Amino acid sequence: MASALFVAGALLAALSDLRRRSVPNRLVLALAAAGLCAAALGQTVAFSIFDALAGGAVGLALWLPLWLLRMLGAGDVKFFAAASLWLGSALAWRAALMAALAGGVLALLMLARQRGLRQGTRAAAVQIAHGTPVPPQDLVALATSADPAVRGLTLPYAVPMSIALLLAWFHPDLLLRWP
Repeated sequence: MASALFVAGALLAALSDLRRRSVPNRLVLALAAAGLCAAALGQTVAFSIFDALAGGAVGLALWLPLWLLRMLGAGDVKFFAAASLWLGSALAWRAALMAALAGGVLALLMLARQRGLRQGTRAAAVQIAHGTPVPPQDLVALATSADPAVRGLTLPYAVPMSIALLLAWFHPDLLLRWP
């Protein structure tokens, strides 16, 4: 039962982020409440209710700075923190690292789709070769734009987060042996 709730929460967050570029607060609250209840009953990967709370704190602390820099949506941050209640502190930071890696892959795929594979990789290679990354103010302008065409360039970060969280849930030993 606990696995079904966790999977449902992760999939609903990913689908919502894909469709609307947001993760609803109601979903985050339901996932957090269910995670705390499941941890209290010993039905999560977290070792105890205290480890579950520590996992939520770790999940929040790792992604909050990116929200403060306006590089990530608040819904993504809250979703990861709520899901981290299910994992505990040891897996939360590992899942965050995996989510960051998966997010990088997603960003490259979206760039290739938007600009075409050849033009996108050429633009990335030129920026890397010349050491000219995209200026932070340009990233902020993209992230805060009211233009739907520009907003469509944002990453649905709940997708790579969900992938990493589900991997941590179903294969915790794999991640515990990782860094």
